[in-house]
Amino acid sequence: WRCDDLLTKKHFSLPSGFQLSGLILVALNLRKHELAGLIDRTLSQNTRSFLDGLFVQEALPSNEETAQYARYRLTLLKKLSQSSKPTKVKERVEDLFYLQELYEHLENVLPVLELGHEGIRYYANSVIKSDIFHLSRRSDEDRYVHVIAFIAHQYYRLQDNLADVLLT
Repeated sequence: WRCDDLLTKKHFSLPSGFQLSGLILVALNLRKHELAGLIDRTLSQNTRSFLDGLFVQEALPSNEETAQYARYRLTLLKKLSQSSKPTKVKERVEDLFYLQELYEHLENVLPVLELGHEGIRYYANSVIKSDIFHLSRRSDEDRYVHVIAFIAHQYYRLQDNLADVLLT
């Protein structure tokens, strides 16, 4: 809207809202296809299997009643606790080591994607707000873009979180 006001003020001819939203949609779809191609070319099979491991339910005791309530690894990484209790801190440190292992597999992919800070945050927030079933229904490349951004975002956030706990 700000751009719209500026263009009006400078007496530029403006496209209709429908045309403008259509142009934006075309640009977003082009970027989505570009990212999918980059993912397809740069992700190794080993990295893909690590990322797919986030969509596997955590093993619980072999009780059939509790098996349906097993949580996905990705879901367990979404929430960050502010607790300074030793057990909670230990859990977050273990999560940090797991995220670090994943992040190391992605260090060569992140620069290629050129998402930037805001792009990483956008895709990561999409993962945080989405339900695991919505994510698993996406195409492989689209799902990988989202999960890669999520891993980078959570890795940085968890480092900040643990530093804050240490300071308190």
